[in-house]
Amino acid sequence: MEIKESILVIFIFIVILSIGLIVFHRYNTESIKNAEFEYKKDKFELLLVEIPNMPELKCSKFAEENECIDIMKLEFFEGDFRDKRIVIEEVYPHDVIWILSEATGDNKLIASTPISLYDPVEDEFSIGKLIIEWYIWKGKLKW
Repeated sequence: MEIKESILVIFIFIVILSIGLIVFHRYNTESIKNAEFEYKKDKFELLLVEIPNMPELKCSKFAEENECIDIMKLEFFEGDFRDKRIVIEEVYPHDVIWILSEATGDNKLIASTPISLYDPVEDEFSIGKLIIEWYIWKGKLKW
């Protein structure tokens, strides 16, 4: 009789342990996915700082760099930002839009910041807005 009770106790212990491991695995997997999403979101928000400081876009005058984006460099810029739509919009004095990267989708996060634009032909500065849209499909990141 003691052997049957021992086997029953071991069986119940293994079942409880298995259920615990399954729950832990699912929780851990979800936690990793959330951490990955937060990491990608932080990288997305960093683009607001990185894009205006890219050498391909940053304006310079007589080898002196300024905190602005060169409009002439915008005309010829070709970037690959995968699942992000990046737009630079001149707000004042003209209404001009440059699309640096195109993407489409259902769900998106949007971040924007004001920027200074420099026109080397006219030698004047203008006010612009950098808009970054990050497209996410069904709550998952697009790879």
